[in-house]
Amino acid sequence: MGVDLREKVKKYIKANYGKFSVLDVSEKFGVSPKDVEEYIIDDLPKEMEEEQGKGMPASGPLQSTIPGWINKTLIALVLLAIATLIIALTISQLSNNDLWQHLKNGQMILQTKRFQYADPYSCNAAGTPWINEAWFSGVIFYIIYLIVGVNGIIYLKTLCILMMTGLVLLACHKLKTEFILFVPLTVFMIFNVGVRFLARTEMFSYCFISAYLLIIMLYKYRRSSKNILYLLPILQIFWSNMHGSFIVGLIILAVFTGCETIRLLVNRYITFWQKDLMTWRRLKPLYIIFLLTLLACLINPYGARLLLQPFHITMRNKEYIKTIYEWQSPFESPTFRGSYAFKYYVIWMFLLGAAFIANLKRTDLSNLILSAIFFIMAAKMHRNITIFTIATCPVIALNFQQAGSDFLHFEDRKLKDILKSFGMIIIIGIMIPLIMISFKHGYIYRKNSSKPFGLGVASNMPIMATEYIKANHIKGCCFNSYTYGTYLIFHCFPDVRVTMDSRAEHVYGEEFYRRHQRALYDVNVFEQIMDEFGIEFILLKYQDGDLARHCEYLNRTGDWALVYFDDSCFLYIRRLDEYKELIARDELKYIHPLLTMEQSKIRMDDLDDYIREGERILGITPKYPFPHMILLNLYGAKGDWPKVVEHGEFLISNRYGNYSTFMLMGSAYIYLNKPERAKDMYQKALEKQPGSKEALRALEILRMPSNT
Repeated sequence: MGVDLREKVKKYIKANYGKFSVLDVSEKFGVSPKDVEEYIIDDLPKEMEEEQGKGMPASGPLQSTIPGWINKTLIALVLLAIATLIIALTISQLSNNDLWQHLKNGQMILQTKRFQYADPYSCNAAGTPWINEAWFSGVIFYIIYLIVGVNGIIYLKTLCILMMTGLVLLACHKLKTEFILFVPLTVFMIFNVGVRFLARTEMFSYCFISAYLLIIMLYKYRRSSKNILYLLPILQIFWSNMHGSFIVGLIILAVFTGCETIRLLVNRYITFWQKDLMTWRRLKPLYIIFLLTLLACLINPYGARLLLQPFHITMRNKEYIKTIYEWQSPFESPTFRGSYAFKYYVIWMFLLGAAFIANLKRTDLSNLILSAIFFIMAAKMHRNITIFTIATCPVIALNFQQAGSDFLHFEDRKLKDILKSFGMIIIIGIMIPLIMISFKHGYIYRKNSSKPFGLGVASNMPIMATEYIKANHIKGCCFNSYTYGTYLIFHCFPDVRVTMDSRAEHVYGEEFYRRHQRALYDVNVFEQIMDEFGIEFILLKYQDGDLARHCEYLNRTGDWALVYFDDSCFLYIRRLDEYKELIARDELKYIHPLLTMEQSKIRMDDLDDYIREGERILGITPKYPFPHMILLNLYGAKGDWPKVVEHGEFLISNRYGNYSTFMLMGSAYIYLNKPERAKDMYQKALEKQPGSKEALRALEILRMPSNT
């Protein structure tokens, strides 16, 4: 368009904004819709900005009296505080069982130089077709494990969360939102998603989602070159081989392209009123990129089957999914509803809604639809709250920025900079105690429950039991707890094969998963599985169910021997010839973690055997209260009062003391000629059981003149 025609079009647009379509302007001035579109969307905003700049006083706005280095220092301190907070929240022990499966997968791929297409790990589902969609993550995990050890995985998790947060901060910055607006929002995002700061393959997805959104926002709002879009198919190749949520990348791109197309058509043929539009010239590459990204998903060991895998799992295992904690709705899971994470999630939903309402006149269709999709995903499964929060953080910041731009606009640059600096100081002041609390307690789930700062493997894994299995060459098929399967696979395969692990929806299927769960409550089903799969040893944690009946059954058959237990699990092995020496050495005949030991039935001839077993268990888990309680009573029966005091003091100092403990301790101190300590013990026994005749009688005797 010529200069004169541009001026005419500009005047018409200013006078009739919101009352015309691109087609109307095209017909009125005899210009092609494409030229009108490009002028209105690309050139006109620049011309109007230049006109506004020319109308400003020559001296410009008042300059800030705050030196630039102060603002830069404050920004650096804020970013350092965010990074430190992330370190405090993410350096925690490895507690998720999925990790060990991926480590073993990576090890197998590197050693055999082959991909896995069927299950090799189980004794009941071996050979079942299996798509290992996170194979490349497993390779990365295992390489880091070889170089640094298990703590390397923790550092990698921290790095991923730092990268994710950095990309979100960069997206908010590129959207030209105020620093003091998006920084507090990002800090709250960290706490909102912190419940999922786990060493799992999904941590890579957090980075990919953040990168996708940053690239798309740069292209849309900052008019970046279309070349930046070609990063998306490259990222998708990696994502498709690292985590099953790679499908989210396609959803983001498809929704964005579709919504921008709708906006363009509405403004071309109905009415032109929206800002931040794309011309057809800039929209066209998105179709090509989407096609390339879709094709990129096929670059994997499983081809097109991988694309269908997420839908196959969710459609085939609907009932199974309901039983898995992380796949439950945040509104239907009592455990999640009782956590602080649920409160953060509710607040975040209100923030998102308020942001769109506040900016209703400028609502962006792409941002609205994407936010709605992620909201629905999070409402269905609380594991998706993380991606919902990450994806909507820049959207909330943008909406609040646009909504507040009219009444938070400062012509006085000095006042604006002072307020910014003061805001950053407040942010730093708030973050310091948050960081201190996080280093002390880690991520707090709920009152008296947190994921503390630390390294290594968490105690919810069968660490010592697995070491015992390896050291004593226990092999064969294991009936194991659901959460123990992957740990056994990593440390004991191929000598050990499991009956269940965290790939229930991939390998075992819903039917056998339910059967395995029933076996933990029904001894008959348990017995059937023992016989059907030739189980050679059993490793179960106490929380799995009412397992005392299972232990009674195992003891009654005479085919099984209890050889190990600690504070979290117990181990039975079948009486086979290869285990004769092991059973003769380690069988626990007298003390059992689940079956009641009736003290009245203990023969004095067997007392030393009871004590020997108790001391052995205590050697395995010194902080486990159970052997201390057993030994307290055994040494009491033997009359070894110093030993009674030793175990009793441990129980009392760790708040495990009960009525019987205090009564026995009272007797011990009497025999050790410490009447004052004995009085204290009997008094505490009375606190535990008010009105106890035995405690009152003992105190009465101790208060007699002859005993003072």
